[in-house]
Amino acid sequence: MVKAQKLEGFTLLELLIVIVILGVLGAVGVPAYFNQVDITRENAANQAVMAAAKACSALRITGEHGLFEKVSGVAEATCSDQGTEQYFTSDMENLTDQAQATVSAGGGVQLTRPAAR
Repeated sequence: MVKAQKLEGFTLLELLIVIVILGVLGAVGVPAYFNQVDITRENAANQAVMAAAKACSALRITGEHGLFEKVSGVAEATCSDQGTEQYFTSDMENLTDQAQATVSAGGGVQLTRPAAR
């Protein structure tokens, strides 16, 4: 008497369904991931220029504006004496519009142009 062999494994249809599901997840997930990376870059640029502007404003108040140190992510900038507006621009890569913050003559700090991709 011949024993029947028990076959194990997945059918072709089951494998195709899994491949289609993975394709749909990839088509939706990958662009969403890269969009989130771009948003993170924009936020980093905005935060960098605001940090530089706030540091300059604080140093102006104490009269130590000459001690201003370059902030990472901000183009080369100096902190001048009170009475003049001071601009800080980001130098992040992959942004079409760099972020810019302004320290007003009176010492107020404002994000005048947010970063954009």
